[in-house]
Amino acid sequence: MKTSVALVIGLLLILMTACMVEIPEKLVTALVEKISEMKSDGVSKPAPTLLPKKESRTQVVVSDTFLHVGSGGHKAFRFTVTGDMEDARLVGSFSASGDSRYNVVVCLMDATAYENWVKDREVSTYYNSGQVDTDSFDLGCLRPGIYCLVYSNRFTEPSAKRVATRADLKFMR
Repeated sequence: MKTSVALVIGLLLILMTACMVEIPEKLVTALVEKISEMKSDGVSKPAPTLLPKKESRTQVVVSDTFLHVGSGGHKAFRFTVTGDMEDARLVGSFSASGDSRYNVVVCLMDATAYENWVKDREVSTYYNSGQVDTDSFDLGCLRPGIYCLVYSNRFTEPSAKRVATRADLKFMR
């Protein structure tokens, strides 16, 4: 019976860790001590190894008060999500100005889609703001890969746009 309880507690710890559930340190310590105390056939079972605590990190993708997006043009910012970045998400906002039609289009796509987008091919995006003056975004569940955050002024001739923007890659490591 004690072995079954120890096994269940151990499995719960593993599942909670795998699901990225924040486990209070006191609870982990108490469970590890309880497992260590349990004996099967008079032999002590070793306590499971505690995983190091992950920390929240932020990497700036773009921070520009006056990003200039030329008439009919675009600006792209590449960033990489690596395999050790857990719960990666892109969080940001932007506000455009320039003429009576301030709007721009902001898109997030992978690097392959960006290469096709540059050639005016239709592509799938993770985010497309549509033609707007201002917006904010919080795009989660980014998998490892190379991404492009694109600020487009392709549809507006002949006026350039100024865009105040900030976008951060947030993740756990």
